[in-house]
Amino acid sequence: MAWNRLNTVVSFGFCTAAAISMPNCGGPKPPDDPATEQENPWENQSEGLYQFKCKNDNGLNYWWRMQSGAPVGYRWKYTPPYTDICVEVDPMDQGDPTTGGGPDPWEAAVRAKCSEQCAELNVNYMDMYDPHCEDEDWSEIERIFDEVWGVWKTCPVPTTLLDFDLIETVFGAAAAADAEQLPCDLALDCSDYLDYDEKLGLWTPPDANTRYTADVLLESDPGESFFIINTVNRTAEGHAAYTATSCGEDACPFYLAQMELTATSSMTFNLSVETATLTKTISDLNVKLARPTLGMWLPASGYVIIPPKSLSVTVEATVSGSTNTFGENGAHEVTYIVDEYTFGIIDGANLLLGVNSTDYLGTWSVTGQFIEE
Repeated sequence: MAWNRLNTVVSFGFCTAAAISMPNCGGPKPPDDPATEQENPWENQSEGLYQFKCKNDNGLNYWWRMQSGAPVGYRWKYTPPYTDICVEVDPMDQGDPTTGGGPDPWEAAVRAKCSEQCAELNVNYMDMYDPHCEDEDWSEIERIFDEVWGVWKTCPVPTTLLDFDLIETVFGAAAAADAEQLPCDLALDCSDYLDYDEKLGLWTPPDANTRYTADVLLESDPGESFFIINTVNRTAEGHAAYTATSCGEDACPFYLAQMELTATSSMTFNLSVETATLTKTISDLNVKLARPTLGMWLPASGYVIIPPKSLSVTVEATVSGSTNTFGENGAHEVTYIVDEYTFGIIDGANLLLGVNSTDYLGTWSVTGQFIEE
């Protein structure tokens, strides 16, 4: 399948899918005046699958990992700074305030899940290396509030709730039928198909070595990756890494360990904020995964589908302009969850990924075309 065919399929797919709910191939726009945590308090939320961080600032929880190249049986202690977790909880269940001392039921459930996940990553050679993963030893359970949308962050939608009609619109009926055969739930247990290092990559902060947990390492195809913000187009360069698991079904888990793109030059465009129109220049624009993620790939077609809220990205940029109406000039770094579907295609080992949306920047899109190193 030629690259131009890949670009046509992905670009057409995004525009057609997004246009169902929003013109200009964008997604829903966040509210101009989003609710604050006080206006949308945690204890008023309904039961759901929410995102948490189990912090380990005190370093009390740890597990043992194999030391590469060391003598057989040698292990070293790994103390994660935090663990990302998805847990089904009822925020309204605040427990009995008269008992005191213990966490609320929802917090107890999160602590227990983090401890379970911590222990699963342990390498216990000949019963010599027991993990220390205790509920009470997590220094803090952090609930995550999305200030752009004014909501508490939830986790990727369960596979059974994926929009298969949207997938059919983008990739066709055969692909949608294949997608329904995924043998696991992306929000819960698809990580069971990953090897040890890939699981570790999923559940701990990314670092320079995270990309090496994946099977395929890639670099950007020169001149074929780009950012578009309000019709201003700039090429980008970067790297990616992934594993397309072999699960023996029509749809299998897809592990994205790395995707990072940097604009090759600055871009200037007009931006409407409240009643003002600003002319802004963005330089040093960089977008990268805040952490690895899971999606699915369809072996028969090579299509890749990453559901909403699965992709967490960090955007870094420097904003400048002759005016500074809202104090917007300067260096910025923000991490947020992509609320749109991300689609792509694997061709041989090469990968094409793209996503677009509409938010306070206006309509934007990111496309990464990567070839094997």
